[in-house]
Amino acid sequence: MANTISKIKVGDEVYNIRHEGGELKSSGFEVVEALPTQDLFTGRQVYFDGDTWVYNGTNWKPSTVQNYEANLKWGGANLVENMSPLDALVLSGNNILEFLDPSIISAQYSRDEGTTWVNKNLTNAQKIQLFGNAQDVSNKEITPIFYIGDTNSTTDSHKNRAKITIKAQSGNNCVLPTAKLKKLYIRVNNNEPPHTGWVTLRVRRAYWPEDQFVTVFERQPISGYPGWNVIQMDDLRMGPGTSEIVVYYQHWEFEFGITEYTEG
Repeated sequence: MANTISKIKVGDEVYNIRHEGGELKSSGFEVVEALPTQDLFTGRQVYFDGDTWVYNGTNWKPSTVQNYEANLKWGGANLVENMSPLDALVLSGNNILEFLDPSIISAQYSRDEGTTWVNKNLTNAQKIQLFGNAQDVSNKEITPIFYIGDTNSTTDSHKNRAKITIKAQSGNNCVLPTAKLKKLYIRVNNNEPPHTGWVTLRVRRAYWPEDQFVTVFERQPISGYPGWNVIQMDDLRMGPGTSEIVVYYQHWEFEFGITEYTEG
């Protein structure tokens, strides 16, 4: 049978749908005569006019629409123990945190669920590598193995915490680079599944009271054996700026904990 092309209009967009070899099958999805406008949710799929359509949270898109790199957008889902092909390219050369002044980086650990914290004394090289992309975890001087709770003991491991803090001044005395963070990449080693962990990020402006902060995300799952985790940052700004219109943060606190540890 000959190929046919249908024109479908959704909102202001017109799509050409190609039918190769005649009518396509529904692939088991709900068959509809018009694209739904109710009961919508991201990822919903229906079969309409010879093609499978997917709702992306804003619009219906046919599966035959071509995706081009110039049309890609930032964001999407957080990834656990995984990264997209584009993430791998970004990671190799655009890590703004790798250029931080080590004097504003500190590390602490807790073994009582964060009630008390103990300073972890790291060299300047180790501080920078906490935010680096090093692969050689055997060289502790270059890449410190910073255990949650500063111990690899499994006793009461759910009480253990680790905290990495960036704390700079605002204004002219700030040594932070000015940047918009779009993605956060975290590489961890949980030993092996089902051992899992989490991370919380809080930020604040240098002149705010010490107990005032913004929680960017809380207990975001992370995992790896070892492996990378990708967290979308939604253009969170770092830098010396003190404007109340465009907000820049000078204090960044990353807290890590253990979700599950199973012996065996």
